[in-house]
Amino acid sequence: MSRSCAAGGSEFRSTGIAGAVLFSAVFFVALYGFGRITCVQGGADCDPFYCLFSFPPLGHRQYGGQDELESASALQWLPTPKQTYFLLIALMCALELPRYCIMALEDEYKCSAKTWIYSLHMIANAVFFCSYSIICSLWQDSVGASSKVALFRAPVLILLNGSFFVLCAVGFVLCLRAKDMFEFFKTDFYAVYTVIDAGKNLLFFSMISYSGYMILKPLWDHRSRTDSIDETTEHRFKSIMIKLELLLLACFISSMLRFGMLIYKVTILDAGVSGSWYTGPVWWLLSDFIPRLLPSVGFMTIMFGSVLVGKSGQQHHLLQAEDMHEEEEEEEEEGKNLHGP
Repeated sequence: MSRSCAAGGSEFRSTGIAGAVLFSAVFFVALYGFGRITCVQGGADCDPFYCLFSFPPLGHRQYGGQDELESASALQWLPTPKQTYFLLIALMCALELPRYCIMALEDEYKCSAKTWIYSLHMIANAVFFCSYSIICSLWQDSVGASSKVALFRAPVLILLNGSFFVLCAVGFVLCLRAKDMFEFFKTDFYAVYTVIDAGKNLLFFSMISYSGYMILKPLWDHRSRTDSIDETTEHRFKSIMIKLELLLLACFISSMLRFGMLIYKVTILDAGVSGSWYTGPVWWLLSDFIPRLLPSVGFMTIMFGSVLVGKSGQQHHLLQAEDMHEEEEEEEEEGKNLHGP
């Protein structure tokens, strides 16, 4: 069995460029989404990047029926769960970018002596699962009390993420001490880490899929029982269901790909294979790009859409209240005119 590090070919440079472009795009989308959500939730009509770098953040208040912007209180400095998700995705992309930039510049990966880039990748992995914990928590809050699972509650999620972060921190140090990444890949620790990573992928995606199913189930039942709803509501109802169904499908595909590719990697490393079986473009596509970016962008789209729907619903109710108030004033004025002075 060969335990040496064999240098790769030009596939590293092309993969590095592709990864740098994709993760940079998602990084800026996450930052933009965070700023936009801050604007929408705060009621501010401003540029998302202005909201992103506005300190203190803008709040939305009403005084005497008039809307005014004011500085948020100390408590409002804390980001909401949805804002935290966008920030975690941006942080995950920022931690992944050095790996792809070095690949693009040096046209090398597994034989690279810059092991710190893989150390950052492991921390990015922990951040990635923290973002999915937020999804699990949010979706569990959306289902009925009888459908909630103890495994998805905040203390358990904190324990799972804390344990995995400790594992990643140990790997961070061990990887830094290795002479190159292939040497680190051949350690027993890396084999254990990869198996745990694969199992955690499967666990978290299963949790998300279950929560998504419990959200969709009453929607399916409600739709089958409801005959008379207006066209606008029907269109919005269908749109939400289709997006959730597609997102669950993306989660299932991503989890199966990531789980299968990681187990495959452990198997071929144990067999002493040092070629491009786990470093070629197809590997990166199936193991990193699709499982990381596809569901991440999907969840950002769903969460931003839910904020907009909620905001538009609030505006709709406000407009209805204003119309009713105007009608009452008109009726009162007409009554005065009829009865005379």
